[in-house]
Amino acid sequence: MVTVDDITWDGKLPEAELVYDFKYKIRYYNLPCAFDIETTNINDDPKNRMAFPYHMQLMIGSTFITCRTIDQLGQIFTELQQFYGLDGKKRLIMYVHNLPFEFQFIRCYFHFCDCLSKAQRQVYKVFFDQFGIEMRDSCALSGMSLAKTAENLTEHTIRKLKGDLDYRPVRFPSTPLTKAEKEYCYNDVKIICCYIEEQMKYYGNITKIPLTNTGRVRRFVRNHCFHWEKSKKTGKKYCPYKKIIKNLTLEVDEYAYLLDAFLGGYTHANAMYSTKLLKDVHSIDFTSSYPTVMLSEQYPMSKGVFIDNLNITSYDDFVKFLTFRRLAVVMVEFTGLETKPEVPDDYLSDSRIYENHGKVIQNNGRIHKAEHVVEILTNIDLEMVVKAYSFTSMKIMSGWFYYKNYLPREIIECVLEFYEKKTTLKGVKGMEAEYLLKKGMLNSCYGMCVTDICKDEENCTFENGWSTTPANYDMAIDKYNKDPNRFLSYAWGVFITAYARRNLFTGIMSMGKDYVYCDTDSIKFLNMEKHKAYIEDYNRNIIRKCTECLEYWDLDPAMLSPKNQKGEVKQIGIWDYEGRYDYFKTLGCKRYLTYKDGEFDLTCAGLPTKPGLNALLADGTDVQQVFNKFNQEFKVMAPDAGKLGHAYVDKSFEYSGVDKNGNYDRITYRSCCVLFDIDFTINFAELYQLYLDNYVGVVNAL
Repeated sequence: MVTVDDITWDGKLPEAELVYDFKYKIRYYNLPCAFDIETTNINDDPKNRMAFPYHMQLMIGSTFITCRTIDQLGQIFTELQQFYGLDGKKRLIMYVHNLPFEFQFIRCYFHFCDCLSKAQRQVYKVFFDQFGIEMRDSCALSGMSLAKTAENLTEHTIRKLKGDLDYRPVRFPSTPLTKAEKEYCYNDVKIICCYIEEQMKYYGNITKIPLTNTGRVRRFVRNHCFHWEKSKKTGKKYCPYKKIIKNLTLEVDEYAYLLDAFLGGYTHANAMYSTKLLKDVHSIDFTSSYPTVMLSEQYPMSKGVFIDNLNITSYDDFVKFLTFRRLAVVMVEFTGLETKPEVPDDYLSDSRIYENHGKVIQNNGRIHKAEHVVEILTNIDLEMVVKAYSFTSMKIMSGWFYYKNYLPREIIECVLEFYEKKTTLKGVKGMEAEYLLKKGMLNSCYGMCVTDICKDEENCTFENGWSTTPANYDMAIDKYNKDPNRFLSYAWGVFITAYARRNLFTGIMSMGKDYVYCDTDSIKFLNMEKHKAYIEDYNRNIIRKCTECLEYWDLDPAMLSPKNQKGEVKQIGIWDYEGRYDYFKTLGCKRYLTYKDGEFDLTCAGLPTKPGLNALLADGTDVQQVFNKFNQEFKVMAPDAGKLGHAYVDKSFEYSGVDKNGNYDRITYRSCCVLFDIDFTINFAELYQLYLDNYVGVVNAL
């Protein structure tokens, strides 16, 4: 029986006003609320892992409530329901930072419905109709960890306490908590409430807060696009933007082409320098790469037209057929494809091969050589393939064609506003919230264009748990085309990344053998003086292209170069010099170690920076020694790696044993999410190691 710190609550609850959500016709209490669970993880047997909660905490306004068991949590929820009169049309929103985790522990105990998820297990909203409580994910809203969310609060100074509650010592609901442990519990829900309180103040009330971080930019841009004007002929109001977007519909087969043509950022290492220690490596990066190409380039602005049986075998003939007014997504067949000797990296992605009829030599996921492949490419990507590869033959078989123009004025205005606010508000006292909001919007304005239209639907019900409903492409595309709130075209996003890749690759090709590493919008390279002319020429060209767009829409070109608080001009789109590294070493994509001004810095996908550096520096700070440790077999063992794995358990289990204080107890539970420490090891893929071993022209960079 639980007797220690059962429910701590004085029974008082704050009063709050009800606000009405007109879209869903639901009233919500305008009150910041938070919920969090502390759990114990049992990992003695990897095949039979278990976890259970030993402490749960809520904050309702400023009222802090704790309990120790799931039954007690049900009592608290019932009290909330009765006090506030909650039901399906009158709800209390309770925010949870990382809702998928907490949801797994309570979903088998309390009836729920309307579960929204972006993927299986990835719940970001769920309604517990049994109590009238709606849970939302504050992590999906902030886009940051709880610690980072606390750091970015603008009106509160609370910070997440250092060092999370260790989940490894066994704690039962009967295990007493120390004062420090109780402070952690309080602090975590207090941070969430402070964050939601600031969001309520910014948006007006709790119903206006978006569900996710990307929802912020969607709402802002949609509202800006859907402005109404009065017709001079009829006197009736109409929305000019809706007339534009109404024509930009998709066909199912067209969407399949676009989906195959879509690629994200280009991140790669020059195989000639992979695993080599380099000196005097320089770094440049684009100032807002994706927003820049949204301003500087033209996009599909017509209904797509499919042309089959093209059988075009010359790139020059294709360019003539395309004309300067059109864009295309085409199916292309190559034989004898191989990266040109003077090109220092491989452009095409092995994962995007549409058909493969022969041997392919890949360089860490990129195609170096292929006997016979079929690819679906934008004409922008095809242009770069022709420049970067030689081939025995090429045949353009079919494709979707579009007339091109600049993105609508409304989209351009939003991008410019986000960039201007990000630049001018940085460091301005009292404008921290606005700065963070606009910075996030600038970073998200591309992502909203490439939301998958036809994805499998992941469902979770109280009765049946998780299930997957395969996407119905015909229904999904029809819904997309007819959506009255649609304000974007998926095709725009496909071309945004294509233009950005092309811009990046101009630098890679220009730098040739001096190119070392790139990551979407940045390049690391040798011999800065040799490449200043390219950088200056590129910058002049991108400024010209952005200016032409603004002049087309009769917008002030000065909006491209706002000044920061120091009076410095910050031009969008240009290559910006980041500085020089004394030493640099890469082991492939997202894996590199640098040394600059006496400090090491590590970027290593899958390994947190601090544990990684601790492991590298464990035997001293000798530069050569540290870089020698960063190699193909670099390993950090658990728990020092700071990496957590997780496993979902969807069946009932029982555990008995002693807690951290040596006291025996037993618990049964129905479902859980188990956390466990995992090792980190850099293992080169077999094909990548094979490529490095046989790469012609590898030089000693020292």
